[in-house]
Amino acid sequence: MKAVAYMLDTSIWKTFVNTDVADYAIGGPTVELLFNSYNQTHQTQYKAKAKSEIGYQVSCDNGSTWSQSTSKNLEKEKPYVVSDTTKANGMWLASPHSNYETIGTGLMEVGCGGSVFTDFCHDIQDSSWEKFGKYVGEGFRPVICLKSNFNLKKSVGGSSYTITEEAVSSGNEDQGGGSGNTGDSEDDEMQGDDPTPSQGVSAKDIANAEDKKDLYGKEVNYIVEGVEGVKWKIFYSDEENIYLIADDYIERSLFPVTKQSHKPNDGTCQRDAYFTDVLTDYQRFCRYNR
Repeated sequence: MKAVAYMLDTSIWKTFVNTDVADYAIGGPTVELLFNSYNQTHQTQYKAKAKSEIGYQVSCDNGSTWSQSTSKNLEKEKPYVVSDTTKANGMWLASPHSNYETIGTGLMEVGCGGSVFTDFCHDIQDSSWEKFGKYVGEGFRPVICLKSNFNLKKSVGGSSYTITEEAVSSGNEDQGGGSGNTGDSEDDEMQGDDPTPSQGVSAKDIANAEDKKDLYGKEVNYIVEGVEGVKWKIFYSDEENIYLIADDYIERSLFPVTKQSHKPNDGTCQRDAYFTDVLTDYQRFCRYNR
């Protein structure tokens, strides 16, 4: 699926990678990553499975029933749902939808109301679908994978986390937290005078935390040269790596270009996009025109 190939092309999303602390970046979470994270914070049983080579179906009841979209919406809260529609109407997911089989143009998304479903990812050129128009309102929220040897250290006051190679003691699973910082900051300077050592968490601590809501969604001051105005939140841990997600949709000026110098097309909101101009750059990834 060509739109997914664009979102998973780590060679172009590397503009979001601080190579000192991160392994790679992608254009947004996959549906599996989204559900893995959300299930841990909300004790839900969302699942996704590939219906075929075409794309995914979703389930809200641990696989008892499957459908084209979630029958129960995700809660309208970050880091999962951005309810403000002035910038975009939803977040693109890096997963194809099984609706490709019938409409040939669907990419999975999380809508502003919390539904996980499919939407058109490029201009509709089939006359049978012209009634749907060319409106696309989804934006990108990149995901960062931190290097496995990096942990998060709570800043003074516990409102944020910094990224550190310092070893952290196990058993910090229940620590709340916020955002971390890879560069010099007021919080970093204050820590030297703090009589109480800052508490830290490793990827394993986060994965084993009893209450993930104390950690997922907390701010991390992840700094990348040339990328300004993007805040980053803890999104998931698989025990080996910690994953961050952009708190909001990125500006169009930050959309990466393909190796053929193409960018996604502007949608009708402030930061949304569709994929028509980049699809031809990923011909080798899939035979379907999507």
